[in-house]
This record gives sequence, structure tokens and C-alpha cells, in this order.
Amino acid sequence: MGTKRGALFLGGVLLLIIVLIFIVRFVGGGSEDAWICVNGEWAKHGNPASSMPESGCGSAGTPATSFSAMGNLVKDNPGLAPGAWYLVFEKPGSPAVTIELSFDAKSLCILNGTVSPCRPSDFVPGERVTVDGEESSGTVGVVSLIDESSTKALSSCPEWVNCIPGPDIGTRCVVPPGCENITQKAY
Repeated sequence: MGTKRGALFLGGVLLLIIVLIFIVRFVGGGSEDAWICVNGEWAKHGNPASSMPESGCGSAGTPATSFSAMGNLVKDNPGLAPGAWYLVFEKPGSPAVTIELSFDAKSLCILNGTVSPCRPSDFVPGERVTVDGEESSGTVGVVSLIDESSTKALSSCPEWVNCIPGPDIGTRCVVPPGCENITQKAY
């Protein structure tokens, strides 16, 4: 009778672990449904609601990226170089991987829906971001860094709004808030 009870207990523990993993991944994992610019081409990340953008993703001069991950920004944590920004992310078999981020004049950031050269002074420790860049010797040279709110906006902003003259132009030629740098006006 004792082995039956032990097997039931073990089965219950395994079921609880599976449920917790599911909750962490799909409930706490945040939205990952967006179109992301990788190697100058739009890549489907998750299951975006909008269609693939037709423009705005690099050019022939856009550097290739060997690194792409979503994680959290950290700075001045114990054991890390002081003053440097790091990305903490997960990859299969290795939870909480930490990699140093380096920025140059070509590093672009999309923070709160605004595209600009990266200014690490604007970063917030713990902020959830997607980083694309070139990995070398344990450091990522950042090509692009997109915060989570902008990733969500990218997936929910229309590609364009109709501004062709007509009787109702005032109501339909409005770019939704937060989409100013994403949605284009069609005339």
C-alpha cells in the first residue's frame, strides 16, 4: 500500500512541475508575437496579428546579426563588470545566461516606440528587451535593442492609415497613439 501512495505522490509532484513550467512560459513570458528585423529581413517571432511590414527593415548596408535574444537588462550586479549593461536571457539547457552588451554610434534602440541611437543612460535595469547583434568573445555588439512595449506596439500598429482626401478624412487619417514611428500615412 505504501508504494502505491508514493507513486501517486511522485505523479502529483511531476504534474505540479509541468503546470508551473507552463504558467511561467506562457503566462509570465510576456508577448513575443511580433515582426523583428534580423539580417535586414523581417522575421516572424511568435504569431503576430499584423501582416509582415513592407519597409523599415534595414538596407544593403545593415550589418548581419549572429545573436538574437529576448531578456532583461541588468547593470552593476555582483560578479559583473561595474558600469556595463548585460542581457540576462534563457536558451535551451541554460537558464539565466548573462552576456555583456556593447554599443556604438550605429546601435539603434526602439524605446517607448521611438527610434534613436542607443543611449545606455536611458535604460532601466530589469527592463525586458529584444537584442539583435554580433556576438564575439562573450560580448554582443548591439545592432538593435527593442523594449517590450515597443515590441507590443509593433505587433498592434497598422502599417498605414488612409489620408486620401474625402468627407471623413479627419476621422480616418489618425495614427494610433504609440504608433507614430511605425504607422505611415498614405496620401
